[in-house]
Amino acid sequence: MYLTMECDYGMRIIRALAGTVKLSVRAIAQQEEMKFAFTQKIIEKLSTAGYVRCDRGNRGGYYLIRPAHTISLWDVYCAVDPGRFLCACLNSDKKCPLKTNDKWPCKVHKKLQHIQNIVVSELKKISMEEIAYHPESQDQRVKISTIIPTIFNHTKETG
Repeated sequence: MYLTMECDYGMRIIRALAGTVKLSVRAIAQQEEMKFAFTQKIIEKLSTAGYVRCDRGNRGGYYLIRPAHTISLWDVYCAVDPGRFLCACLNSDKKCPLKTNDKWPCKVHKKLQHIQNIVVSELKKISMEEIAYHPESQDQRVKISTIIPTIFNHTKETG
């Protein structure tokens, strides 16, 4: 499980639409400094997942179907990059060479599963509204990847 460029773009698209009426794909791409074609690809995934909708015509554009405070980072992650794992052995569909009766799960698996559970839990706690209106940033276009270390700092303090 890792946050890909697609996931970063998905979060940035939702952030761009939070608090706005409607935006075109081009306007979102320009505002968030993303490539147009890639933005279009990701916005389709968000639309399929039921987070954004598009109205056609002169007054058309993309908009959020749900308020930003009801959409978590985890929701966006699942919409854009479903089925990713921190390590392949955490995916029950994959065969692990160490999966035997006497050695399963191995210590690596247990530790990675614990870390993945923490990351998922923290991603579920952060709403897109928090990202859209990040208090530490003068520039509202701060990259999502700069927010993620806060998750790990938080888990160290509380865990």
